Amino acid sequence: DPLTSMLNGRAFHKAADRIIAHCRRTGRPLTVAYVDLDNFKTVNDRLGHRAGDEMLRSIAKRMRASIRPDDVGARLWGDEFVVLFPEISPADAAIALDRLRSSMATVLGSGPVEATSSTGAVTYLTVPENIEEMLHAADTRMYAAKAAGKNRVIHDVVGMPPSRSVQSGDA
Repeated sequence: DPLTSMLNGRAFHKAADRIIAHCRRTGRPLTVAYVDLDNFKTVNDRLGHRAGDEMLRSIAKRMRASIRPDDVGARLWGDEFVVLFPEISPADAAIALDRLRSSMATVLGSGPVEATSSTGAVTYLTVPENIEEMLHAADTRMYAAKAAGKNRVIHDVVGMPPSRSVQSGDA
């Protein structure tokens, strides 16, 4: 994305395909977070698009600083971002999501227009085959976060961990 220097939608989908394949192969969990900025239109309307663009750049910088090196963040479009957290437990995902929300709040809460973020996230213990299913689930939870009052994270855990069969002579 030329504005934020994050991955754009196409690059994100390529990275997601690779990460999904890895997590499915290793049986490790994967968390997807869909982040939407609350009241961002008001920033553009009151302060202008230049201020809105600066806010998006600042948010992207905060996001990159708040996630692990192996996590993948992208700006899909407008004020909507996504982050993949591969190989992370549900408890650690909850911590990472709260850290991300808090970090972005320092940028969003520092301007003359009150803006916040709403995040929907799903940790998959059994990873689906494609990113579209995962994005849809996270997006649905993001809208639930907005409906619940905005400025929050709704995070669910889905699926059962893959069973590991023990063959005789394995132990």
